[in-house]
Amino acid sequence: MSVQEIAKGVAEADEIDRLGPNVILDKNLMAGSIVLEVTPSGSSAWVKTIKIDIQLLDGTIKSYFKSRGLEMMEGTYISEKLIHSFIPEHVPAPLAFGSYESIPNMHYYICDYIDMTDDLPDPARFGQTLSKLHLNSMGKSPTGQYGFPLTTHLAFVPNDNTWTDTWTEWFSNAMRKMLEEEERSHGQDDELDRLKEALFTKVIPRLLRPMETGGNRIEPCLCHSDVWPGNVKPSVDDEEELVAPPRYHMGRAYVKEYFKNILPSKPEEDFEDRFALYAMRYDLLHSALFPKEPRFRATAMAEMQRLVDKYPEGFQEAVVL
Repeated sequence: MSVQEIAKGVAEADEIDRLGPNVILDKNLMAGSIVLEVTPSGSSAWVKTIKIDIQLLDGTIKSYFKSRGLEMMEGTYISEKLIHSFIPEHVPAPLAFGSYESIPNMHYYICDYIDMTDDLPDPARFGQTLSKLHLNSMGKSPTGQYGFPLTTHLAFVPNDNTWTDTWTEWFSNAMRKMLEEEERSHGQDDELDRLKEALFTKVIPRLLRPMETGGNRIEPCLCHSDVWPGNVKPSVDDEEELVAPPRYHMGRAYVKEYFKNILPSKPEEDFEDRFALYAMRYDLLHSALFPKEPRFRATAMAEMQRLVDKYPEGFQEAVVL
């Protein structure tokens, strides 16, 4: 799905979901309830997001959060439901996803509405929350592999969640998919092609395979793949951190607090470059999302070049005599 298609869908949603008191919403969206008011909530370049205040048949007043796009909404619903099962006190409860009865190509996702501030979360409490998600989900992969049972998205960019036996393989697949999407936005580049070849044959094996060889071991866990200030907010009511839909300013303090709960994987001396490798994928994501902005590709290529220069020999497995 292109940026233009997403923008068109958001504009169409503005015409369909009216704002204000006592509005009429689609039957599939709010069956069995009275809509009290619909107001804008949050902001997104990719979907329309609104707050819906309703009265249930028993008189209970509830507030819900809604966004749209069927494959995106299904991925959001399933993944958020799973995250909620591991850290329910930190994630709004997912309620439903589906399509409108009146307009079959208009889709939605609904979860509990929680009022949040625009403040950054406390590093220590954030580190506890994120590590709790990872620790609680460790060993719970339904196949024992790395992956996910359906497509999820970073904005409108689909992730390759194919099940794999190793983290090296999964991340390689995910990086290839991101590079394909980035090239779709900015076109082919000879220098980037050269760097990509070395990235997959040298850098990724060198940085990731040591975590799974030579007596080292890692285990699949559930990861929220887009933890940034727009997705992590303190609640207005209790200041608890939320990993929820609504390198930035969340810097080293957050990493340090996380490592008070979960230590870096071995070999620890590779952590900084693994960190850079993972961050590079998000520079490519931004490049894919903004086809008229060249600086994200430039940033990713500079980091690629640094790692290619640092690890020209790639992964060399130790020989046991």
